[in-house]
Amino acid sequence: MYETLLAYDFAAHSGALAAAADVDLAAWQEAQVTVLPEHDRGLLSLEGTITRILELCGVRPAPELVAELSRTDQELMAATCRPYDDAVPFLREVRSRGFKVALVSNCGDTTRSRLSALKLADLADALVLSCEIGVSKPSPEIYLRALEALAVTSSEAVMVDDQISYCAGAEGVGVRAIQVTRNGQRPDPRFTSVSTLADVVPLL
Repeated sequence: MYETLLAYDFAAHSGALAAAADVDLAAWQEAQVTVLPEHDRGLLSLEGTITRILELCGVRPAPELVAELSRTDQELMAATCRPYDDAVPFLREVRSRGFKVALVSNCGDTTRSRLSALKLADLADALVLSCEIGVSKPSPEIYLRALEALAVTSSEAVMVDDQISYCAGAEGVGVRAIQVTRNGQRPDPRFTSVSTLADVVPLL
């Protein structure tokens, strides 16, 4: 969903949290990468993720600091994470044409409530969130779970994503992938690529 449906500045987010924790940004970002697999598989809550990041940065994860950083994280998400201008029109258009939609994301335990707050959950037939099912893209299982949720076969499905590895993961289970290239991202010649979600509709 992020950078496909939702615009979000991860670098600015990391910078704000590192500053709030009084931690070097490079160290914070390295710790984020380390804990990301556990976070995405739902093994760590938001508070648990922040606790682990602080520990990896050599900072004692005092409960009040963890709580403050958790609040800051959610405030940043609420203030800056927004659907791209083409996201809602695209979802409405494909559903009006009779297509089923599953939102498939590598994410943490606050994502379902965020999607509800943004009214995106209402525009999908299923939410397949890595933190809830214990597997993340590009694992085959997450795509298979999405197919199961929509009751379609892989040959009937299309995966739209910005990440090359996630597109490759979809095609690995027989799902056609379309890469959305935003913010100057380079298209991968292995996949059909589009610059806006509106350009996806004629390809379905």
